[in-house]
Amino acid sequence: MNIQTQVSLFVTKEFQNKLDRIYRLGGNNRKIFEKWQGLNAGFQIENQRAFKRFPVTNHGENRIKSCFKYDLGLGYRLITIHKNKTIYVTYIGNHDDCDKWLNKNSGWTPVLAGDNSVRVVRNNDIGEILDFKNEKVPGNQKLIDRFELTSDKNQFLELLPTLIAVNISQIDCNVSILEVQESTNGIEDEKLKNTVANILVALLEDDKVQAKDLLDLHLNKADEINDLNENDEVKFSFSDEFYQIGSKEYEKALNHIAEKGTSLEWLLFMHPEQKKIVYKNYNGPVQLSGVSGSGKTCVALNRCIRLAEENPNSKLLFLTLNKSLVGLIKKLIKIVSPSKVIENQIDVLSMFELSQKLIVDIGKGDIRYFGEETDKLNEDIDEVFREYYRCINSFPDAKNLKHVHQILISNNIDAEHYIREEFDWIRSALSPKDRNKYLEILRVGRKFPFQKDLREQILIGLSLWEEKMTNVGIIDYLGLATQVHTFIDKIIPIYDHVIVDESQDFGTTELEIVKKLTKTGDNNLFLCGDIAQSVLPKSRSLKDATIQLEGRREKIMKNYRNTRQILEVAYEILYNNLSDEHFNNSDDTLEILDPQYANRSLNEPVLLKANSLEEEITYAVKMLEELYSSNKNHCGCIVFVGYKFSEIKNYANKIKRPFLDGNLDPLNEPIVFSDVEQAKGYEFDTVIIINCEKGILPAEGIHNDELYRIACQLYVSMTRAKNDLYLSYHSHPSDWLLKIEKLYPVDWCDVENIKSMELFPKPISQVDRDKLKENEIINEDEIITGKEFLYSKNALGLSIENQNKISELIDGKGLFSASRNCYIKWKDIKSAITDAQNSPIARSILGEDILKSFKKY
Repeated sequence: MNIQTQVSLFVTKEFQNKLDRIYRLGGNNRKIFEKWQGLNAGFQIENQRAFKRFPVTNHGENRIKSCFKYDLGLGYRLITIHKNKTIYVTYIGNHDDCDKWLNKNSGWTPVLAGDNSVRVVRNNDIGEILDFKNEKVPGNQKLIDRFELTSDKNQFLELLPTLIAVNISQIDCNVSILEVQESTNGIEDEKLKNTVANILVALLEDDKVQAKDLLDLHLNKADEINDLNENDEVKFSFSDEFYQIGSKEYEKALNHIAEKGTSLEWLLFMHPEQKKIVYKNYNGPVQLSGVSGSGKTCVALNRCIRLAEENPNSKLLFLTLNKSLVGLIKKLIKIVSPSKVIENQIDVLSMFELSQKLIVDIGKGDIRYFGEETDKLNEDIDEVFREYYRCINSFPDAKNLKHVHQILISNNIDAEHYIREEFDWIRSALSPKDRNKYLEILRVGRKFPFQKDLREQILIGLSLWEEKMTNVGIIDYLGLATQVHTFIDKIIPIYDHVIVDESQDFGTTELEIVKKLTKTGDNNLFLCGDIAQSVLPKSRSLKDATIQLEGRREKIMKNYRNTRQILEVAYEILYNNLSDEHFNNSDDTLEILDPQYANRSLNEPVLLKANSLEEEITYAVKMLEELYSSNKNHCGCIVFVGYKFSEIKNYANKIKRPFLDGNLDPLNEPIVFSDVEQAKGYEFDTVIIINCEKGILPAEGIHNDELYRIACQLYVSMTRAKNDLYLSYHSHPSDWLLKIEKLYPVDWCDVENIKSMELFPKPISQVDRDKLKENEIINEDEIITGKEFLYSKNALGLSIENQNKISELIDGKGLFSASRNCYIKWKDIKSAITDAQNSPIARSILGEDILKSFKKY
């Protein structure tokens, strides 16, 4: 009796992603998916005999040792590689696709690397090097300088004869494959010769991990895998590149594709580092710090499902600050949840929605004041604040803030913006009953000093602002959190487990509410975030929120999403603008982490120039439409700098384009629009960030020591891009971008052609509306008084003396002096400028500094 040898079967992530795409194409493609399902099921019973149901292709395969191509019908092929007692399923596609894959992956060899991960290297014979078909990554450095570690570079050179080592060390990144092969001439050891050639090819691709693994394989620090023992299989099934057939993870993946067929599925698969945190138990609150692209949300979601599965009677809350993310999180939980029962155990809410719920259920508040209608008005809250702050329509609400305003303006700080942020900081730091502590408290994150008298004026101003919101029936999320604090003692713990995503943007007062809702016990509170993505001016103290970590901290250092080129540029901009407090590693803070770069290299980010913002938008849309037309799985995002959420949302609705607000699946949209904040939590194949203008990125009037928040916003937007990143401007590029050596400048017209297209209009911001209004006023000889002028950007830097002088001299009425035969006061800016052009007396009265501030008129 012939007893068949039992083999293990593994599939690559690349194969699985391709299978996913085939399923989503529908039609006859579904039959190919069903054949794979049948083969998978048959393998559980028949083991390797199950492959006999498909014929091997006529011509066989010799580009990879022990490689077999099976004919699945309908023009599809299945590529497998056999290594003793292990079969690897590596690719599926039509004849041409499979041929390209084989050319690209000749020498395919699985190895157990030095870090105990299983990865694949291409270990070709020297004669096969000339058939190299992968894309080279150009660069200006020496090729061997692409080694991740200097120690690896030195070990590599030490393997070589001296003269050959010198020659190879001079090769640059633009070398040809023939030159790579010729550089190894003179190496007598054939094995070493092959190793050197393969390492140089890996460096040509800027594949640092491949280069190190090949070096370690030669130095016996890594091992080629033929047979797997039991321990290796455990490591293998949880590795970054493979799934084991028969494992729970693989069955779950296959079933979800068949049942739901969504591209979001693959956002939820985890690397070993992530999985460890999902299944670890903690005897209290824990904080996870993770770099952008490290899969923090993936960890949080899978941890949430795991806790729900383990305790069917538990109640869970998945909380996020960004309301636009709630829709995506709900979709992801729906995908990953094994049953509707578990899905129903989990409440997914934004902090705004949670506060609304508490106000109605516990505070017995009227939904008319705190319901969805109020939230919808949130898009107009900027206009309401402007009316309040500038005392428009004869309402002197903020008149007590005049002195604070003048001090900030004289220090080149946009006072209106800074004071509004200060209001947010106070409400995030202190509950209403504790606000007097503001008079003495250390304002962490706020750099402009306020003495006690100024703080008193700001507290009065905040009280009047809250009164204004109540009177007009509008509220923001911090206003809701403040309202919840009026009855916080009535809140009782109702959630066994609370998962807080993007926790870096939760203030102390919000975290106090979260803590009140969380029961005491194991795994009760899980906070995950990245301080490098902190974009809001808030005070965040776990101690003041009565959350005690007691050393329970985790971190994920590796970025899995972005290419090395994207991450290098994004991180350089961020790092250049960080302050010392970001490196405080106390138990109470999130850490600023230096990311470990993903082992993916593609194109360098590009800096593109157009002639106008309208052209920028049109070029960006054209590019993403063309990318989608050539790849129906491509998704792209256009991020607008210098615009608020409500402004881009209104603009997107006007021109009928999808907007990132949580009500769509962005991975099923070829193009979506976003402001710089709402893109957080998403990922796209291509991101184009437009309007990266000097004076807009960053905006004028922001305190130098607080620019890091703008850098964080840009960093978040840049790291949404998985493969390609473009930054665009139309007049003068941001100084931040000019300082980046690896940002390649080019004109849009050299990339795209829009000559036959009608240009898209540009969005209208509040600043644009102000300019239009001011132009209309001047053209119609209406008035802009001195007081109104002092709210404009042109007033920045004026001394308090000159600010008072402008208010007094340009008073909306004017005054003519008969004795001097000229005006000594003016009704508006225009008339003052006109007189100053013609009258030395007017120029003398106004003074040089004031006239310089009028220069745009």
